[in-house]
Amino acid sequence: MTSMNISTLWEKSTLWALKRYGVYSEDIQIENTIMKALCLRQAEHNAPNGISPAVKHMVCVHGLGSSGAAYGQLLPYLAKYWPEVWAPSAPGHGMSPPFPKSTTQTTEQSESSSYQRFQNMIYQAWEQCLLHLSKDHPIDLLGISLGGAISIRFAARFPKRVSSLMLCSPAGAILDENDIAHLKTTFNMSERGDGLRFLRTLYHQVPWWAPIMAPLVQMNLKRPEAQSLIQNLKAGDGLNPKEFQDLQVPTLLIWGQRERILPASSIDKLLQFAPKDFKLLQPECFSHTPQKEFPKELADYLISFQKNLISTPDLTQ
Repeated sequence: MTSMNISTLWEKSTLWALKRYGVYSEDIQIENTIMKALCLRQAEHNAPNGISPAVKHMVCVHGLGSSGAAYGQLLPYLAKYWPEVWAPSAPGHGMSPPFPKSTTQTTEQSESSSYQRFQNMIYQAWEQCLLHLSKDHPIDLLGISLGGAISIRFAARFPKRVSSLMLCSPAGAILDENDIAHLKTTFNMSERGDGLRFLRTLYHQVPWWAPIMAPLVQMNLKRPEAQSLIQNLKAGDGLNPKEFQDLQVPTLLIWGQRERILPASSIDKLLQFAPKDFKLLQPECFSHTPQKEFPKELADYLISFQKNLISTPDLTQ
């Protein structure tokens, strides 16, 4: 069984388990391929304390080596507030087909330039996907890990397409050599047992199934697409700080005190360039995957943030 089969199987299993809540799969057409998305749409929706009529979608952006299925446990909680919740999978992740080989391969291409091309294609794919989902009205955007960096960049480039931005342990802080060493060690999958080590780093409370799933997790993270993004990092990589600093949308940053996947310096670097309309939460029990470990608690934080936006008058207008 290949790693791609594993990723696809995991998403299909998540979709099957969530069908009782009304979750289904929908295709989003982007250039050269499609992105499959888990979607939960409420036919009749009465959000508690109201929700802005201009906002119909909540869109969740996943991180490295993950897929829309990462948000599976969170979707039913989010749907209590948002009329539509979307969790797309990037090309080559989950049930989404990979980029066509003709678009990813060129002759005499170095490993570094190949990595840069692939990274740009991932950002562009997400941009096309989010532009599609926000074409009729602005979206509320949730990004975790690399999905956080993708979400920040989209909100910076298209502020009128985003109503609010919610981030959990977002990547994107400028990296130095120590940060790169930390990431390469964390995502090293060359030795037997690295998958289990990664899960023990990922979770605050290591799930009972970790020893069973660890080899599959290791196989998934060992894929060239995932490893090239880590192995080709260099000092100075990251978002332009102004992309975060100049955000024009209300922004919530959640950085759990149990975060161990990203370098510890990342939160301090992000706070140096925090936007004006910004709120920070640091839950004691949250790790890198609160959407899996504490979905209800995470949803409560997100919904509380939204309710506060509705109840607080906009004095700039």
